[in-house]
Amino acid sequence: PLFHASRQKLGDRVEQLGRLIEVKPDAERWWPALELFLGRNRWVLVVKDAADYREALEILRKTPPGRDSESLLNPAEVRQLRVGARDGSLFSKVTVAHSIARLYVEHLLGDVLCVETVEELEATDVGRAITPEGIFKQAPLRRRLKPAASVELTLGREGLERMRAVKQK
Repeated sequence: PLFHASRQKLGDRVEQLGRLIEVKPDAERWWPALELFLGRNRWVLVVKDAADYREALEILRKTPPGRDSESLLNPAEVRQLRVGARDGSLFSKVTVAHSIARLYVEHLLGDVLCVETVEELEATDVGRAITPEGIFKQAPLRRRLKPAASVELTLGREGLERMRAVKQK
């Protein structure tokens, strides 16, 4: 409900985070892990400036709640986040043209190291790492985010096209 209400008022000045993230062509095998890791963050609403944020916040306040929780990114607060992506991180597998979205995605993915196997996951000394299948290390826990075979690929324009093609079959 919030996205549709925001779109009616703000048009293309509001977008869902997942639509702003494109998986790099050479990183497609990491796509399920990206979708799993981002989870509900894919549907966070993103605006560019304070004026649109205030309008979207008012829409959030007035819109009856939907089935799932709904989130709005505050652009001023995103600019204050500590960002920085390590080499080989999940962030290195995507491109994000939208400046506000890019900062938030770097914050979410920049310290999650991509490793090939569970053995590498165990051997690395970093606090957060993930395998292509979605085995996630957040020291001291190890978690299977969800079986990768059941992941709906929704990120970016490519993901939207794939999702539409599946639904038409």
